[in-house]
Amino acid sequence: MDYPDSRGIAAGAQSAISAGRGGWWGDYRLTLGEAGRWRVGSTDIIVTRTEKEWRVSHDETGLPDALPDFSVEIPYGGNLSPVRFKRYCFIETNENLRLLPALADRFVVTRPFTPFYVLPNQEATIFASSPLWAVFWSLNPLRRMDEFPIIRPSDTWFGPSPMEGEFCYASRTNCFLSPEDLTLRSHRALTPVRIINHASDSLLLERINLPVTNLSLFAAPDGSLWTEQIVFERRSGSLSADIRIMEGPAAYAHGAELVCGPRERMEKNMMVKALSSIFG
Repeated sequence: MDYPDSRGIAAGAQSAISAGRGGWWGDYRLTLGEAGRWRVGSTDIIVTRTEKEWRVSHDETGLPDALPDFSVEIPYGGNLSPVRFKRYCFIETNENLRLLPALADRFVVTRPFTPFYVLPNQEATIFASSPLWAVFWSLNPLRRMDEFPIIRPSDTWFGPSPMEGEFCYASRTNCFLSPEDLTLRSHRALTPVRIINHASDSLLLERINLPVTNLSLFAAPDGSLWTEQIVFERRSGSLSADIRIMEGPAAYAHGAELVCGPRERMEKNMMVKALSSIFG
């Protein structure tokens, strides 16, 4: 599928991180007739190269995750007759294949398993996770072939009414307050969210609308994937909040390198939005 602005993903394709650095993404080589299998979370991805086409299939097995929760097998000698696959035709295929992770193509509404309050004149930094997409490119020349969610999130509507709001993806998360409590998953990205409450009343957080289409994706040496930090600052006596996206990878992602830029860039580094469009 194509998006109005895929510059960030295209930029990532131009400078992929080498395979084998702690993650399932990177550059791979498949000879004629060879297949590769990537298992990420509970999803199997199989790519086969022939003389004039690439075949890409993916299947969510529904099996519980294990740690480590990814594996790569090239060449793959298992079943090459998936129920569904997509075909991408070329005059002649090249042996080089690039596989990248990407953030979702809509905002993600993350719901803590247990809601919490940020008290007046207090702040909290939570660690929210969001689902990832897999993006396939053929190289020499560079061509994007396929893009799909590794594990398809459910759809949700976020807004004050059925007439005002937007379609998003729904996600559940622990929203831990300490990075030491995190479980790193290869099919999800982590976003530190700093929430500052200048108001005289407590701010109840039952849902948070994460602007992931405005975020970049970074890979740390341990294979974890991070975005920039987001800052939500609730104004005193106001029903709005300032939103800032900090520059570069989150400080918790030591040694992280850029994988891809945002799908859509914010016009300014700060936005002002109604609280009802951020928190629910």
